[in-house]
Amino acid sequence: MKCPKCGHENRDDAVFCNACGTRLTDPGPDKTPESPYAPQPTGTYTPPAQPSRFRLALRAFLAVLLFIGIMLACQSCVITGYLTSLMMQNGMAAAAAQNGMSLSADSMQEMMRDLIEAVYDNMAVIMLIANLLTLFVICLIFRLRRRSPAEEFAFHFVNPLRLAEFALLGSAVNVVVSVALTYLPLPEAALDAFNELYSGFDGSHLAFEILAVVLVGPLVEEIIFRGIAMTRFCPTFGDAAAVFLSALLFGLVHGTPIAVGYSFLVGILLALIYLRYRSIVPGVVFHCFFNFTPYWLTHLGDTALIIAFAVSVALTVVLVFSALVRYPRFDDVVCDTAGRIRVKDAKKQAVIDDVRRLRTKSEASAEEVEELRRRWNEAGKRK
Repeated sequence: MKCPKCGHENRDDAVFCNACGTRLTDPGPDKTPESPYAPQPTGTYTPPAQPSRFRLALRAFLAVLLFIGIMLACQSCVITGYLTSLMMQNGMAAAAAQNGMSLSADSMQEMMRDLIEAVYDNMAVIMLIANLLTLFVICLIFRLRRRSPAEEFAFHFVNPLRLAEFALLGSAVNVVVSVALTYLPLPEAALDAFNELYSGFDGSHLAFEILAVVLVGPLVEEIIFRGIAMTRFCPTFGDAAAVFLSALLFGLVHGTPIAVGYSFLVGILLALIYLRYRSIVPGVVFHCFFNFTPYWLTHLGDTALIIAFAVSVALTVVLVFSALVRYPRFDDVVCDTAGRIRVKDAKKQAVIDDVRRLRTKSEASAEEVEELRRRWNEAGKRK
């Protein structure tokens, strides 16, 4: 069901719009007089006043910030819990209070340095736990609100053959970004901050790193920055502003200037992928392979790296054209409550329904197939 105010697609049985809160159905004359939707004495239905566009935009923006805050809060809680347990195990707190003596400044600095090194050494495990906790909390919030997490995240079916293209595209884009960062004249301080940020992912806990960085991390980030952000920004801000805002927030959470810069550009590409397919599944596949590429890219020599860069640039251009530019637009395609693809054109949908019915038969005649092809072509020409 399409919202008459903001145009957002909702479930067929929805009462309120999931994006702007507009009531979608007339409650009818059986409501109690206390209800704000009860019929007026004249017998006519008067809908309640709708919130302004500014309030809708502010509500969408605050909702996205809330889920980003949940992700950051889960990370902070896991790090704090790990530091607390580490201090208790090593007896640091007891040593500080022993005989009423306080630690010296040098001892305090050394202790803090040891704690920070311990956090970086176990960053893969910490991030895995934090991402799983974030995923659990977000799903729990939607379930408590009696909403389907998969629908709220835009976790819709996509042709599996297309997913192979996005896997290759993710690896190609990472090669281009990595080689560009290597040869660009970037400030040394920015490079040191970038390397320090990812120093905890050095392969010492490879299994946990694969789970945290390649699988769970991309899933959580795509749910928040594309599934939640884009589904709320697009109806209120428009597609262009939604792409910019989601990419900006995606870049800012990565911390250092270099990470913010390339994450913003990658976020724009991921947002465009979402706009084309209206699903986070292609973005999740792209993100997973993007994060996995550095694990084999660092083993290449200089000559092989240059060759990989040239091939990746060509692949990026070809795959972006194939998967985003040339691929048929999905503006006229929606998913129904059963997760099936449906087109808004009634004549085309009738042809699709007839094709499904023919598939249940043992065989279809050539005349029936030709008639379906003719009806489909006529529907396309009229549009």
